[in-house]
Amino acid sequence: MHLDFALSEATPADSARLFEVWESSVRATHHFLSEADHAELAPLVQELLTRYAPIHVLRDQQGRAHAFLGVNAGAIDMLFVHAD
Repeated sequence: MHLDFALSEATPADSARLFEVWESSVRATHHFLSEADHAELAPLVQELLTRYAPIHVLRDQQGRAHAFLGVNAGAIDMLFVHAD
């Protein structure tokens, strides 16, 4: 099976889906975080995703985000991939 993906910058309309990607990725990989940790981080991440730039988004043919990457001064600040 061949899947086509494209990379583009996030827009404000992407914020909710990027949070879904973050949450899926964190729940699948960050087992050291407790539910309390997650509850504390979630609103901070939601807010950050509305103002951080640039965020590069990997999208399917329908434009749905599956992963994202945040870069600052040439360094990767964040990289999250949906668990699906």
